[in-house]
Amino acid sequence: EDGSTMKLKVTIEFGTIVTQLDLPCGSGAKSFKWLGLTAAARFAARAPHGSRRRREASSITANNVAYMPLEIVTADCVFFHPDDDICDHLNDGDCVTVRLGKRLGVNEVGRPELTRWATIAFSVSD
Repeated sequence: EDGSTMKLKVTIEFGTIVTQLDLPCGSGAKSFKWLGLTAAARFAARAPHGSRRRREASSITANNVAYMPLEIVTADCVFFHPDDDICDHLNDGDCVTVRLGKRLGVNEVGRPELTRWATIAFSVSD
């Protein structure tokens, strides 16, 4: 490994809104949960103030993003375990799609219907 930064071409889908970005992932030794939450944070920070890109705090959690990742898929794979490292499954320059939903408050009476991915990612405490 030459210590270069891994970048993924991320397509973010939220309903009918589709946006694309290149997301640096360091060595790729970050989880798919991190990928989903970072994509959600980037999506939330986009236009109208998209040009003002804040550095992602290392403390991104499921509780401080307005959107939550529901699925992360590629052309070849429809499920990546949220705790798996990105570098174990994807390579630099790969395309990946993150599907987002609105984050629902934790205290709502009816528990939200979560996808299998989101249930695994967020139902166990951090």
